Amino acid sequence: MSAKPTDTVLDAVDPTTCALYTPGHNVHFIQAKLGWETDPATYRHGTVICVQSDGWITVEVDGEPLAFWTHDPARARECFQRSAGIVELPGYSLLHAPHAGGRYCICVSTDGPTPCAAPSPIDLTPAGLLSRIRSHGGFLIPAEALRDWPDEEDAHAGQPSPHSEANTSERGVTLVKSVTQPIRGGLHGRSSK
Repeated sequence: MSAKPTDTVLDAVDPTTCALYTPGHNVHFIQAKLGWETDPATYRHGTVICVQSDGWITVEVDGEPLAFWTHDPARARECFQRSAGIVELPGYSLLHAPHAGGRYCICVSTDGPTPCAAPSPIDLTPAGLLSRIRSHGGFLIPAEALRDWPDEEDAHAGQPSPHSEANTSERGVTLVKSVTQPIRGGLHGRSSK
């Protein structure tokens, strides 16, 4: 177990207004889906030792204590109380707290606390959405927000591939599909397994 300070409390941590989908912050639905679709037989399993008020969670796995941080320790504590302290580690910067109706997902970081980011307007251009993925780890917007975008065929007649990250005139849905895989892999890779 690496040494993690347990007295670190960030003034800028407020899970009630956080807009981040990075490790230790909000669970993005794609991240949750990846964890849900992972075969539970491949999960590591453990027991919660403690959830501290500064967000540090200590989990014992195979006799070894592991430290994780979340911006919402009160929610994590409640989830683990409902799971009787049982923890599943599916990867993707997630801990699962299994209960009779399914699993609670808790997004965690092994690198320690990072400040939350308050909600801010999202630039609905492809470049703006790419920027939001990089700065906030993802985004959620209603599909109606993209309704007036041109069809991919119209927007790319004679232009470079619409799957190029550098092409900022591409349709948002294509942008999200083409860039979230490598970015998601970097932000929510299986390294916490």
